[in-house]
Amino acid sequence: MSSIPKLSTQAIRALAGEQTFQRGEQYFRNGAIFNPLRQGMILRAYCEGSRADPYRLQVNFDATGVAGAICSCPMGRQMVKGYYCKHVVALLLTWQEQPEKFVELEDLETMLERRSKAELIDLIKYIFQQQPEFEWLLVTSLPTDHKRKMTVDPEIYSSQVDAAFDSGGHEWDAVYGISSDLYGIMDIASGFARQNDYANAAIIYEVVAMETLGHYFSYHDEDGALGRVVQDCVEKLGGCLGSLQEDKAAREKIIQTIFSIYRFDVDKGGYGFTDEIPLELVQHTTPEEKRIIAGWVEAALSEIQGGGLSDNWHRRRYGGLLLALEAETLSDEEYLRIGHETGRVYEVVNRLLERGRVDEAARETEQADERYLLKLADLFVHYGQNTAIEHVMQERARQAQRTYIAEWLKKYYLDRNNTAAALEIAELIFRKWPRLEGYQEIRELATQLGTWETRRQALLTFLETSQETRMLAEVALDERELDKALELLKLLRASSQNRGYGQPSTSDYGYYNVALRAAKAAEETRPDAAIEIYRQYVETLINQKGRGSYQEACRYLLSIRGLYEKLGESETWAGYIADLRQRYSRLRALKEELAAAKL
Repeated sequence: MSSIPKLSTQAIRALAGEQTFQRGEQYFRNGAIFNPLRQGMILRAYCEGSRADPYRLQVNFDATGVAGAICSCPMGRQMVKGYYCKHVVALLLTWQEQPEKFVELEDLETMLERRSKAELIDLIKYIFQQQPEFEWLLVTSLPTDHKRKMTVDPEIYSSQVDAAFDSGGHEWDAVYGISSDLYGIMDIASGFARQNDYANAAIIYEVVAMETLGHYFSYHDEDGALGRVVQDCVEKLGGCLGSLQEDKAAREKIIQTIFSIYRFDVDKGGYGFTDEIPLELVQHTTPEEKRIIAGWVEAALSEIQGGGLSDNWHRRRYGGLLLALEAETLSDEEYLRIGHETGRVYEVVNRLLERGRVDEAARETEQADERYLLKLADLFVHYGQNTAIEHVMQERARQAQRTYIAEWLKKYYLDRNNTAAALEIAELIFRKWPRLEGYQEIRELATQLGTWETRRQALLTFLETSQETRMLAEVALDERELDKALELLKLLRASSQNRGYGQPSTSDYGYYNVALRAAKAAEETRPDAAIEIYRQYVETLINQKGRGSYQEACRYLLSIRGLYEKLGESETWAGYIADLRQRYSRLRALKEELAAAKL
Protein backbone atom coordinates (compact mmCIF):
# COMPACT_ATOMS: atom_id res chain seq x y z
CA MET A 1 0.00 0.00 0.00
CA SER A 2 1.44 3.39 -0.97
CA SER A 3 2.61 5.66 1.82
CA ILE A 4 0.69 8.86 2.52
CA PRO A 5 3.16 11.77 2.95
CA LYS A 6 3.40 13.16 6.47
CA LEU A 7 1.71 16.51 7.04
CA SER A 8 2.83 19.01 9.66
CA THR A 9 0.34 21.09 11.62
CA GLN A 10 1.62 24.14 9.77
CA ALA A 11 0.97 22.46 6.41
CA ILE A 12 -2.61 21.67 7.42
CA ARG A 13 -3.06 25.24 8.60
CA ALA A 14 -1.83 26.50 5.21
CA LEU A 15 -4.43 24.37 3.40
CA ALA A 16 -7.35 26.04 5.14
CA GLY A 17 -6.31 29.38 6.59
CA GLU A 18 -5.99 30.29 10.25
CA GLN A 19 -9.66 30.80 11.12
CA THR A 20 -10.86 27.61 9.42
CA PHE A 21 -7.94 25.68 10.93
CA GLN A 22 -8.93 26.74 14.45
CA ARG A 23 -12.52 25.62 13.89
CA GLY A 24 -11.38 22.31 12.42
CA GLU A 25 -9.01 21.80 15.35
CA GLN A 26 -11.95 22.24 17.72
CA TYR A 27 -13.94 19.64 15.74
CA PHE A 28 -10.98 17.26 16.09
CA ARG A 29 -10.67 17.87 19.84
CA ASN A 30 -14.40 17.24 20.22
CA GLY A 31 -14.09 13.87 18.46
CA ALA A 32 -16.35 14.86 15.56
CA ILE A 33 -14.59 12.49 13.13
CA PHE A 34 -15.90 8.92 13.13
CA ASN A 35 -15.62 5.77 10.98
CA PRO A 36 -12.27 6.87 9.49
CA LEU A 37 -10.90 4.67 6.68
CA ARG A 38 -7.67 4.58 4.75
CA GLN A 39 -7.62 3.04 1.29
CA GLY A 40 -4.26 3.46 -0.40
CA MET A 41 -3.72 7.19 -0.90
CA ILE A 42 -7.26 8.07 0.15
CA LEU A 43 -8.72 8.93 3.56
CA ARG A 44 -12.47 8.76 4.14
CA ALA A 45 -14.59 9.52 7.19
CA TYR A 46 -17.78 11.07 8.53
CA CYS A 47 -17.85 14.25 10.56
CA GLU A 48 -20.53 15.51 12.91
CA GLY A 49 -21.53 19.03 11.93
CA SER A 50 -24.35 21.56 12.13
CA ARG A 51 -26.79 19.42 10.14
CA ALA A 52 -28.66 16.41 11.47
CA ASP A 53 -26.86 14.06 9.08
CA PRO A 54 -23.07 13.83 9.34
CA TYR A 55 -20.92 15.16 6.53
CA ARG A 56 -19.15 12.71 4.22
CA LEU A 57 -15.59 13.62 3.37
CA GLN A 58 -12.66 12.28 1.41
CA VAL A 59 -9.07 13.45 1.05
CA ASN A 60 -6.88 12.26 -1.85
CA PHE A 61 -3.09 12.30 -1.56
CA ASP A 62 -0.27 12.14 -4.07
CA ALA A 63 3.47 11.93 -3.54
CA THR A 64 3.73 15.59 -2.54
CA GLY A 65 0.79 15.88 -0.16
CA VAL A 66 -2.94 16.60 -0.38
CA ALA A 67 -4.09 16.40 -4.00
CA GLY A 68 -7.75 17.22 -3.41
CA ALA A 69 -10.65 16.94 -1.01
CA ILE A 70 -14.43 16.66 -1.13
CA CYS A 71 -16.89 17.23 1.70
CA SER A 72 -20.69 17.20 1.61
CA CYS A 73 -20.80 20.49 3.56
CA PRO A 74 -21.84 23.75 1.80
CA MET A 75 -18.31 24.70 0.76
CA GLY A 76 -17.14 21.17 0.06
CA ARG A 77 -17.71 21.21 -3.69
CA GLN A 78 -15.94 24.52 -4.22
CA MET A 79 -12.77 23.64 -2.29
CA VAL A 80 -9.37 24.51 -3.68
CA LYS A 81 -6.03 24.63 -1.90
CA GLY A 82 -6.07 27.37 0.71
CA TYR A 83 -9.82 26.97 1.20
CA TYR A 84 -10.36 23.48 2.58
CA CYS A 85 -13.25 23.27 5.06
CA LYS A 86 -13.01 22.73 8.81
CA HIS A 87 -14.25 19.12 8.47
CA VAL A 88 -11.29 18.27 6.22
CA VAL A 89 -8.99 19.95 8.75
CA ALA A 90 -10.44 17.74 11.48
CA LEU A 91 -9.86 14.62 9.35
CA LEU A 92 -6.26 15.56 8.57
CA LEU A 93 -5.53 16.27 12.24
CA THR A 94 -7.05 12.90 13.15
CA TRP A 95 -4.75 11.19 10.63
CA GLN A 96 -1.77 13.17 11.92
CA GLU A 97 -2.30 12.48 15.62
CA GLN A 98 -4.38 9.27 15.73
CA PRO A 99 -3.54 7.21 12.62
CA GLU A 100 -4.29 3.99 14.53
CA LYS A 101 -8.00 4.87 14.41
CA PHE A 102 -8.12 4.44 10.64
CA VAL A 103 -9.32 1.08 9.33
CA GLU A 104 -6.99 -0.10 6.54
CA LEU A 105 -8.71 -1.25 3.36
CA GLU A 106 -7.24 -2.73 0.22
CA ASP A 107 -7.68 -1.09 -3.14
CA LEU A 108 -11.33 -1.43 -4.19
CA GLU A 109 -10.62 -3.21 -7.46
CA THR A 110 -8.40 -5.75 -5.68
CA MET A 111 -11.14 -6.53 -3.16
CA LEU A 112 -13.82 -6.89 -5.85
CA GLU A 113 -11.69 -9.12 -8.08
CA ARG A 114 -11.30 -11.56 -5.20
CA ARG A 115 -15.07 -12.11 -5.03
CA SER A 116 -17.03 -14.53 -7.18
CA LYS A 117 -19.91 -13.36 -9.34
CA ALA A 118 -22.43 -14.78 -6.84
CA GLU A 119 -20.70 -13.01 -3.97
CA LEU A 120 -20.72 -9.73 -5.88
CA ILE A 121 -24.45 -10.07 -6.59
CA ASP A 122 -25.14 -10.74 -2.91
CA LEU A 123 -22.92 -7.81 -1.95
CA ILE A 124 -24.76 -5.45 -4.30
CA LYS A 125 -28.12 -6.65 -2.95
CA TYR A 126 -26.96 -5.97 0.60
CA ILE A 127 -25.69 -2.51 -0.31
CA PHE A 128 -29.03 -1.62 -1.90
CA GLN A 129 -30.87 -2.88 1.18
CA GLN A 130 -28.81 -0.45 3.25
CA GLN A 131 -28.79 2.37 0.67
CA PRO A 132 -31.88 1.86 -1.56
CA GLU A 133 -31.50 5.36 -3.02
CA PHE A 134 -28.58 4.09 -5.15
CA GLU A 135 -30.60 1.35 -6.87
CA TRP A 136 -31.30 3.68 -9.79
CA LEU A 137 -27.66 3.25 -10.86
CA LEU A 138 -28.53 -0.26 -12.08
CA VAL A 139 -30.88 1.04 -14.74
CA THR A 140 -28.55 3.50 -16.42
CA SER A 141 -25.22 3.34 -18.18
CA LEU A 142 -22.22 4.65 -16.29
CA PRO A 143 -18.82 5.84 -17.52
CA THR A 144 -16.58 2.79 -17.80
CA ASP A 145 -13.48 1.74 -19.68
CA HIS A 146 -15.44 -0.84 -21.68
CA LYS A 147 -15.97 -0.36 -25.39
CA ARG A 148 -19.75 -0.77 -25.35
CA LYS A 149 -21.34 2.68 -25.46
CA MET A 150 -24.96 3.44 -24.60
CA THR A 151 -26.87 6.69 -24.62
CA VAL A 152 -27.97 7.61 -21.11
CA ASP A 153 -31.67 7.94 -20.38
CA PRO A 154 -32.34 11.55 -19.28
CA GLU A 155 -35.55 10.49 -17.49
CA ILE A 156 -33.55 8.44 -15.00
CA TYR A 157 -31.35 11.40 -14.12
CA SER A 158 -34.37 13.70 -14.00
CA SER A 159 -35.92 11.39 -11.42
CA GLN A 160 -32.75 11.50 -9.35
CA VAL A 161 -32.66 15.30 -9.38
CA ASP A 162 -36.29 15.32 -8.22
CA ALA A 163 -35.39 12.79 -5.53
CA ALA A 164 -32.55 15.04 -4.31
CA PHE A 165 -35.00 17.91 -3.88
CA ASP A 166 -37.72 15.72 -2.35
CA SER A 167 -35.39 14.18 0.23
CA GLY A 168 -33.66 17.48 1.00
CA GLY A 169 -36.64 19.01 2.77
CA HIS A 170 -37.39 22.72 2.91
CA GLU A 171 -35.44 23.86 5.96
CA TRP A 172 -33.42 27.06 5.61
CA ASP A 173 -30.20 25.11 4.95
CA ALA A 174 -31.74 22.39 2.76
CA VAL A 175 -30.03 23.76 -0.36
CA TYR A 176 -26.62 22.67 0.89
CA GLY A 177 -27.51 19.00 1.14
CA ILE A 178 -29.45 19.17 -2.13
CA SER A 179 -26.56 20.81 -3.98
CA SER A 180 -24.20 18.14 -2.64
CA ASP A 181 -26.49 15.43 -4.05
CA LEU A 182 -26.71 17.28 -7.37
CA TYR A 183 -22.93 17.47 -7.60
CA GLY A 184 -22.90 13.72 -7.01
CA ILE A 185 -25.03 13.29 -10.13
CA MET A 186 -22.79 15.71 -12.02
CA ASP A 187 -19.79 13.58 -11.07
CA ILE A 188 -21.21 10.87 -13.32
CA ALA A 189 -21.32 13.39 -16.18
CA SER A 190 -17.72 14.36 -15.42
CA GLY A 191 -16.80 10.67 -15.68
CA PHE A 192 -18.27 10.52 -19.17
CA ALA A 193 -16.41 13.71 -20.12
CA ARG A 194 -13.10 12.27 -18.92
CA GLN A 195 -13.67 9.39 -21.36
CA ASN A 196 -14.40 11.90 -24.14
CA ASP A 197 -18.06 10.85 -24.16
CA TYR A 198 -19.23 14.45 -24.24
CA ALA A 199 -22.68 13.66 -25.65
CA ASN A 200 -23.67 11.62 -22.58
CA ALA A 201 -21.99 14.10 -20.25
CA ALA A 202 -23.99 16.93 -21.83
CA ILE A 203 -27.29 15.07 -21.38
CA ILE A 204 -26.70 14.80 -17.62
CA TYR A 205 -25.54 18.41 -17.23
CA GLU A 206 -28.62 19.56 -19.17
CA VAL A 207 -30.95 17.57 -16.93
CA VAL A 208 -29.35 18.77 -13.70
CA ALA A 209 -29.41 22.43 -14.78
CA MET A 210 -32.97 22.53 -16.13
CA GLU A 211 -34.48 20.46 -13.31
CA THR A 212 -32.73 22.66 -10.74
CA LEU A 213 -34.26 25.77 -12.33
CA GLY A 214 -37.64 24.06 -12.13
CA HIS A 215 -37.28 23.77 -8.35
CA TYR A 216 -35.32 26.95 -7.76
CA PHE A 217 -38.00 29.31 -6.48
CA SER A 218 -39.29 26.79 -3.96
CA TYR A 219 -36.08 27.13 -1.93
CA HIS A 220 -34.18 29.83 -0.08
CA ASP A 221 -30.83 30.02 -1.89
CA GLU A 222 -29.30 32.95 -0.02
CA ASP A 223 -25.68 31.82 -0.44
CA GLY A 224 -26.20 30.69 -4.03
CA ALA A 225 -25.59 26.95 -3.51
CA LEU A 226 -28.16 25.97 -6.13
CA GLY A 227 -27.16 28.87 -8.35
CA ARG A 228 -23.58 27.56 -8.42
CA VAL A 229 -24.87 24.16 -9.53
CA VAL A 230 -26.51 25.79 -12.56
CA GLN A 231 -23.46 27.96 -13.26
CA ASP A 232 -21.18 24.93 -13.18
CA CYS A 233 -23.50 23.04 -15.52
CA VAL A 234 -23.40 25.92 -18.00
CA GLU A 235 -19.60 25.99 -17.85
CA LYS A 236 -19.40 22.22 -18.34
CA LEU A 237 -21.88 22.38 -21.22
CA GLY A 238 -19.65 24.98 -22.84
CA GLY A 239 -16.75 22.55 -22.57
CA CYS A 240 -18.84 19.80 -24.15
CA LEU A 241 -19.86 22.16 -26.94
CA GLY A 242 -16.22 22.96 -27.66
CA SER A 243 -15.40 19.25 -27.88
CA LEU A 244 -18.40 17.98 -29.87
CA GLN A 245 -17.41 19.38 -33.25
CA GLU A 246 -19.19 16.86 -35.48
CA ASP A 247 -22.31 15.85 -33.50
CA LYS A 248 -24.80 18.37 -34.86
CA ALA A 249 -27.79 17.09 -32.88
CA ALA A 250 -25.91 17.10 -29.57
CA ARG A 251 -24.58 20.60 -30.26
CA GLU A 252 -28.06 21.91 -31.04
CA LYS A 253 -29.42 20.51 -27.77
CA ILE A 254 -26.57 22.02 -25.75
CA ILE A 255 -27.02 25.43 -27.38
CA GLN A 256 -30.77 25.33 -26.73
CA THR A 257 -30.14 24.45 -23.08
CA ILE A 258 -27.60 27.22 -22.48
CA PHE A 259 -29.87 29.77 -24.14
CA SER A 260 -32.86 28.56 -22.10
CA ILE A 261 -30.85 29.06 -18.90
CA TYR A 262 -29.72 32.48 -20.12
CA ARG A 263 -33.28 33.51 -20.96
CA PHE A 264 -34.58 32.20 -17.63
CA ASP A 265 -31.93 34.29 -15.87
CA VAL A 266 -32.74 37.46 -17.82
CA ASP A 267 -36.53 37.10 -17.66
CA LYS A 268 -36.44 36.52 -13.89
CA GLY A 269 -34.34 39.63 -13.28
CA GLY A 270 -30.76 38.37 -13.20
CA TYR A 271 -29.69 35.67 -10.75
CA GLY A 272 -26.24 35.18 -12.28
CA PHE A 273 -26.82 31.68 -13.67
CA THR A 274 -24.93 32.77 -16.78
CA ASP A 275 -22.63 35.65 -17.69
CA GLU A 276 -24.27 38.80 -19.02
CA ILE A 277 -23.00 37.67 -22.43
CA PRO A 278 -22.52 33.88 -22.19
CA LEU A 279 -19.15 33.09 -23.73
CA GLU A 280 -20.37 29.53 -24.33
CA LEU A 281 -22.78 30.88 -26.96
CA VAL A 282 -20.22 33.17 -28.56
CA GLN A 283 -16.88 31.39 -28.52
CA HIS A 284 -17.91 27.77 -29.16
CA THR A 285 -20.53 28.27 -31.90
CA THR A 286 -20.30 28.28 -35.69
CA PRO A 287 -21.50 31.23 -37.82
CA GLU A 288 -24.64 29.25 -38.69
CA GLU A 289 -25.34 28.51 -35.03
CA LYS A 290 -24.78 32.16 -34.13
CA ARG A 291 -27.44 33.17 -36.67
CA ILE A 292 -29.90 30.72 -35.11
CA ILE A 293 -29.23 32.05 -31.60
CA ALA A 294 -29.51 35.62 -32.88
CA GLY A 295 -32.99 34.77 -34.14
CA TRP A 296 -33.97 33.57 -30.66
CA VAL A 297 -32.61 36.80 -29.15
CA GLU A 298 -34.51 38.95 -31.65
CA ALA A 299 -37.70 37.08 -30.77
CA ALA A 300 -37.11 37.78 -27.09
CA LEU A 301 -36.48 41.45 -27.82
CA SER A 302 -39.68 41.75 -29.84
CA GLU A 303 -41.67 40.70 -26.78
CA ILE A 304 -40.47 43.75 -24.79
CA GLN A 305 -42.90 46.57 -25.46
CA GLY A 306 -42.63 48.97 -22.53
CA GLY A 307 -40.17 51.77 -21.78
CA GLY A 308 -39.69 51.41 -18.03
CA LEU A 309 -36.49 50.68 -16.16
CA SER A 310 -37.14 46.94 -16.14
CA ASP A 311 -37.91 46.88 -19.87
CA ASN A 312 -34.75 48.83 -20.67
CA TRP A 313 -32.68 46.51 -18.50
CA HIS A 314 -34.03 43.47 -20.37
CA ARG A 315 -33.34 45.16 -23.72
CA ARG A 316 -29.79 45.89 -22.65
CA ARG A 317 -29.13 42.30 -21.61
CA TYR A 318 -30.52 40.82 -24.82
CA GLY A 319 -28.87 43.54 -26.91
CA GLY A 320 -25.44 42.70 -25.56
CA LEU A 321 -25.74 39.07 -26.63
CA LEU A 322 -27.17 39.99 -30.02
CA LEU A 323 -24.29 42.35 -30.79
CA ALA A 324 -21.73 39.79 -29.61
CA LEU A 325 -23.24 37.14 -31.87
CA GLU A 326 -23.45 39.35 -34.96
CA ALA A 327 -20.43 41.60 -34.48
CA GLU A 328 -18.72 40.16 -37.56
CA THR A 329 -21.75 40.13 -39.87
CA LEU A 330 -23.62 43.39 -39.20
CA SER A 331 -22.78 46.56 -41.07
CA ASP A 332 -21.54 49.42 -38.91
CA GLU A 333 -24.82 51.28 -39.19
CA GLU A 334 -26.91 48.21 -38.33
CA TYR A 335 -24.63 47.46 -35.40
CA LEU A 336 -24.91 51.03 -34.12
CA ARG A 337 -28.68 51.04 -34.58
CA ILE A 338 -29.11 47.91 -32.47
CA GLY A 339 -26.66 49.29 -29.90
CA HIS A 340 -28.67 52.51 -29.58
CA GLU A 341 -32.02 50.72 -29.44
CA THR A 342 -30.87 48.37 -26.69
CA GLY A 343 -28.83 50.88 -24.67
CA ARG A 344 -25.46 49.20 -25.29
CA VAL A 345 -23.40 52.38 -25.18
CA TYR A 346 -20.13 50.54 -24.50
CA GLU A 347 -20.45 48.45 -27.64
CA VAL A 348 -21.46 51.53 -29.67
CA VAL A 349 -18.44 53.55 -28.53
CA ASN A 350 -16.11 50.60 -29.00
CA ARG A 351 -17.33 50.10 -32.58
CA LEU A 352 -16.89 53.78 -33.38
CA LEU A 353 -13.37 53.88 -31.97
CA GLU A 354 -12.52 50.65 -33.74
CA ARG A 355 -13.54 52.32 -37.01
CA GLY A 356 -11.66 55.55 -36.21
CA ARG A 357 -14.85 57.59 -35.80
CA VAL A 358 -13.48 59.38 -32.73
CA ASP A 359 -15.67 62.51 -32.79
CA GLU A 360 -18.83 60.40 -32.87
CA ALA A 361 -17.50 58.26 -30.04
CA ALA A 362 -16.82 61.39 -27.99
CA ARG A 363 -20.36 62.68 -28.57
CA GLU A 364 -21.80 59.34 -27.46
CA THR A 365 -19.66 59.47 -24.32
CA GLU A 366 -20.69 63.05 -23.53
CA GLN A 367 -24.30 61.87 -23.31
CA ALA A 368 -23.63 58.57 -21.55
CA ASP A 369 -24.89 57.74 -18.09
CA GLU A 370 -22.27 58.31 -15.37
CA ARG A 371 -22.25 54.62 -14.40
CA TYR A 372 -20.73 53.70 -17.80
CA LEU A 373 -18.34 56.62 -18.07
CA LEU A 374 -15.18 55.12 -16.54
CA LYS A 375 -15.32 52.02 -18.73
CA LEU A 376 -15.84 54.24 -21.77
CA ALA A 377 -12.89 56.40 -20.79
CA ASP A 378 -10.71 53.31 -20.55
CA LEU A 379 -11.80 52.42 -24.08
CA PHE A 380 -10.51 55.74 -25.42
CA VAL A 381 -7.18 55.19 -23.68
CA HIS A 382 -7.01 51.67 -25.09
CA TYR A 383 -7.41 53.04 -28.62
CA GLY A 384 -4.89 55.83 -27.97
CA GLN A 385 -7.50 58.61 -28.18
CA ASN A 386 -6.34 60.37 -24.99
CA THR A 387 -6.94 63.95 -26.07
CA ALA A 388 -10.56 63.30 -26.97
CA ILE A 389 -11.41 61.65 -23.65
CA GLU A 390 -9.55 64.24 -21.57
CA HIS A 391 -11.91 66.95 -22.77
CA VAL A 392 -15.00 64.85 -22.13
CA MET A 393 -13.90 63.77 -18.65
CA GLN A 394 -12.92 67.29 -17.63
CA GLU A 395 -16.39 68.58 -18.50
CA ARG A 396 -18.17 65.68 -16.82
CA ALA A 397 -15.96 65.94 -13.71
CA ARG A 398 -16.98 69.57 -13.23
CA GLN A 399 -20.67 68.82 -13.75
CA ALA A 400 -20.89 65.72 -11.55
CA GLN A 401 -21.81 65.96 -7.88
CA ARG A 402 -19.81 62.87 -7.04
CA THR A 403 -16.07 62.69 -7.49
CA TYR A 404 -15.29 59.31 -9.03
CA ILE A 405 -14.98 60.78 -12.54
CA ALA A 406 -12.51 63.36 -11.24
CA GLU A 407 -10.64 60.59 -9.38
CA TRP A 408 -10.22 58.73 -12.68
CA LEU A 409 -8.95 61.90 -14.35
CA LYS A 410 -6.51 62.64 -11.52
CA LYS A 411 -5.04 59.13 -11.75
CA TYR A 412 -4.85 59.50 -15.51
CA TYR A 413 -2.71 62.64 -15.13
CA LEU A 414 -0.57 61.19 -12.35
CA ASP A 415 0.17 58.09 -14.45
CA ARG A 416 1.48 60.44 -17.14
CA ASN A 417 3.48 62.61 -14.70
CA ASN A 418 1.33 65.64 -15.48
CA THR A 419 1.54 67.10 -11.98
CA ALA A 420 0.00 70.47 -12.81
CA ALA A 421 -3.13 68.92 -14.34
CA ALA A 422 -3.39 66.39 -11.50
CA LEU A 423 -3.20 69.27 -9.00
CA GLU A 424 -6.10 71.10 -10.64
CA ILE A 425 -8.25 67.98 -10.51
CA ALA A 426 -7.20 67.26 -6.91
CA GLU A 427 -8.41 70.72 -5.91
CA LEU A 428 -11.66 70.22 -7.82
CA ILE A 429 -12.23 67.03 -5.82
CA PHE A 430 -11.40 68.76 -2.54
CA ARG A 431 -13.87 71.56 -3.15
CA LYS A 432 -16.60 69.00 -3.87
CA TRP A 433 -15.67 66.77 -0.93
CA PRO A 434 -13.30 68.35 1.61
CA ARG A 435 -11.20 65.67 3.31
CA LEU A 436 -7.86 65.79 5.07
CA GLU A 437 -6.44 63.23 2.62
CA GLY A 438 -7.37 65.56 -0.25
CA TYR A 439 -5.75 68.53 1.48
CA GLN A 440 -2.57 66.53 2.05
CA GLU A 441 -2.48 65.41 -1.59
CA ILE A 442 -2.86 68.98 -2.84
CA ARG A 443 -0.05 70.03 -0.49
CA GLU A 444 2.23 67.33 -1.85
CA LEU A 445 1.53 68.17 -5.51
CA ALA A 446 1.68 71.94 -5.02
CA THR A 447 4.96 71.63 -3.09
CA GLN A 448 6.45 69.81 -6.07
CA LEU A 449 5.43 72.77 -8.26
CA GLY A 450 6.49 75.42 -5.70
CA THR A 451 2.98 76.89 -5.37
CA TRP A 452 1.89 75.52 -1.99
CA GLU A 453 1.70 78.73 0.05
CA THR A 454 -0.59 80.40 -2.47
CA ARG A 455 -2.74 77.25 -2.75
CA ARG A 456 -2.86 76.83 1.02
CA GLN A 457 -4.28 80.27 1.64
CA ALA A 458 -6.89 79.80 -1.08
CA LEU A 459 -7.96 76.46 0.42
CA LEU A 460 -8.22 77.86 3.95
CA THR A 461 -10.29 80.78 2.67
CA PHE A 462 -12.58 78.31 0.89
CA LEU A 463 -13.01 76.26 4.09
CA GLU A 464 -13.74 79.36 6.17
CA THR A 465 -16.25 80.69 3.65
CA SER A 466 -17.92 77.26 3.48
CA GLN A 467 -17.99 77.08 7.30
CA GLU A 468 -16.08 73.81 7.24
CA THR A 469 -15.00 74.18 10.87
CA ARG A 470 -14.33 70.48 11.36
CA MET A 471 -12.10 70.40 8.30
CA LEU A 472 -10.24 73.53 9.49
CA ALA A 473 -9.62 71.81 12.82
CA GLU A 474 -8.30 68.71 11.06
CA VAL A 475 -5.98 70.85 8.94
CA ALA A 476 -4.72 72.76 11.99
CA LEU A 477 -4.05 69.48 13.80
CA ASP A 478 -2.28 68.05 10.75
CA GLU A 479 -0.11 71.19 10.52
CA ARG A 480 0.67 70.99 14.26
CA GLU A 481 -1.20 74.17 15.14
CA LEU A 482 -2.62 72.59 18.29
CA ASP A 483 -3.98 75.73 19.94
CA LYS A 484 -5.82 76.68 16.76
CA ALA A 485 -7.25 73.17 16.46
CA LEU A 486 -8.51 73.26 20.07
CA GLU A 487 -10.17 76.63 19.57
CA LEU A 488 -11.87 75.44 16.39
CA LEU A 489 -13.14 72.35 18.20
CA LYS A 490 -14.68 74.54 20.88
CA LEU A 491 -16.42 76.52 18.15
CA LEU A 492 -17.60 73.32 16.49
CA ARG A 493 -19.06 71.97 19.74
CA ALA A 494 -20.70 75.26 20.62
CA SER A 495 -22.18 75.49 17.13
CA SER A 496 -23.66 71.99 17.50
CA GLN A 497 -25.24 72.91 20.83
CA ASN A 498 -26.53 76.24 19.53
CA ARG A 499 -28.31 74.44 16.70
CA GLY A 500 -30.13 72.35 19.30
CA TYR A 501 -28.19 69.15 18.79
CA GLY A 502 -26.87 69.12 22.37
CA GLN A 503 -23.81 67.04 23.22
CA PRO A 504 -22.13 65.49 20.16
CA SER A 505 -22.73 61.73 19.97
CA THR A 506 -20.00 59.10 19.84
CA SER A 507 -20.80 58.53 16.18
CA ASP A 508 -20.46 62.25 15.34
CA TYR A 509 -17.51 62.19 12.95
CA GLY A 510 -17.63 65.99 12.80
CA TYR A 511 -16.46 66.31 16.37
CA TYR A 512 -15.04 63.33 18.25
CA ASN A 513 -13.00 61.86 15.42
CA VAL A 514 -10.95 65.04 15.45
CA ALA A 515 -11.35 65.97 19.12
CA LEU A 516 -9.90 62.72 20.47
CA ARG A 517 -6.85 63.02 18.23
CA ALA A 518 -6.42 66.62 19.37
CA ALA A 519 -6.72 65.56 23.02
CA LYS A 520 -4.02 62.92 22.53
CA ALA A 521 -1.73 65.54 20.97
CA ALA A 522 -2.51 67.94 23.84
CA GLU A 523 -1.66 65.57 26.72
CA GLU A 524 1.92 66.83 27.07
CA THR A 525 1.54 70.59 26.54
CA ARG A 526 -2.18 71.24 27.18
CA PRO A 527 -3.30 68.55 29.65
CA ASP A 528 -6.21 70.70 30.83
CA ALA A 529 -7.64 70.76 27.30
CA ALA A 530 -7.12 67.02 26.92
CA ILE A 531 -8.95 66.39 30.22
CA GLU A 532 -11.87 68.55 29.10
CA ILE A 533 -12.31 66.62 25.82
CA TYR A 534 -11.91 63.22 27.51
CA ARG A 535 -14.50 64.14 30.16
CA GLN A 536 -16.97 65.19 27.46
CA TYR A 537 -16.43 61.93 25.67
CA VAL A 538 -16.76 59.81 28.82
CA GLU A 539 -20.12 61.34 29.69
CA THR A 540 -21.30 60.92 26.11
CA LEU A 541 -20.39 57.23 26.27
CA ILE A 542 -22.17 56.74 29.59
CA ASN A 543 -25.30 58.48 28.33
CA GLN A 544 -25.24 56.24 25.28
CA LYS A 545 -25.42 53.19 27.64
CA GLY A 546 -24.40 49.65 26.94
CA ARG A 547 -21.54 47.58 28.35
CA GLY A 548 -19.31 48.28 25.36
CA SER A 549 -19.73 52.03 25.87
CA TYR A 550 -19.00 51.68 29.59
CA GLN A 551 -15.82 49.72 28.88
CA GLU A 552 -14.60 52.39 26.47
CA ALA A 553 -15.51 55.10 29.01
CA CYS A 554 -13.32 53.33 31.60
CA ARG A 555 -10.37 53.38 29.23
CA TYR A 556 -10.63 57.14 28.89
CA LEU A 557 -11.17 57.55 32.63
CA LEU A 558 -7.81 55.88 33.13
CA SER A 559 -6.29 58.51 30.81
CA ILE A 560 -8.00 61.28 32.77
CA ARG A 561 -6.67 59.88 36.07
CA GLY A 562 -3.15 59.77 34.65
CA LEU A 563 -3.36 63.41 33.56
CA TYR A 564 -4.70 64.60 36.92
CA GLU A 565 -1.90 62.73 38.70
CA LYS A 566 0.68 64.29 36.37
CA LEU A 567 -0.74 67.72 37.27
CA GLY A 568 -0.60 66.86 40.97
CA GLU A 569 -4.39 67.15 41.24
CA SER A 570 -5.28 63.76 42.73
CA GLU A 571 -7.96 65.39 44.90
CA THR A 572 -9.62 66.87 41.83
CA TRP A 573 -9.65 63.39 40.26
CA ALA A 574 -11.14 61.88 43.42
CA GLY A 575 -13.87 64.49 43.43
CA TYR A 576 -14.61 63.98 39.75
CA ILE A 577 -14.90 60.18 39.96
CA ALA A 578 -17.02 60.44 43.11
CA ASP A 579 -19.38 62.85 41.38
CA LEU A 580 -19.54 60.55 38.37
CA ARG A 581 -20.43 57.55 40.54
CA GLN A 582 -23.15 59.53 42.32
CA ARG A 583 -24.74 60.90 39.15
CA TYR A 584 -24.89 57.48 37.51
CA SER A 585 -25.46 55.35 40.60
CA ARG A 586 -28.49 53.69 39.05
CA LEU A 587 -26.42 52.13 36.26
CA ARG A 588 -25.39 48.71 37.56
CA ALA A 589 -23.35 47.70 34.53
CA LEU A 590 -21.34 50.94 34.77
CA LYS A 591 -20.56 50.21 38.42
CA GLU A 592 -19.27 46.77 37.48
CA GLU A 593 -17.04 48.18 34.74
CA LEU A 594 -15.70 50.89 37.04
CA ALA A 595 -14.92 48.28 39.66
CA ALA A 596 -13.21 46.03 37.10
CA ALA A 597 -11.06 48.98 35.98
CA LYS A 598 -10.33 49.82 39.66
CA LEU A 599 -11.74 53.33 39.28
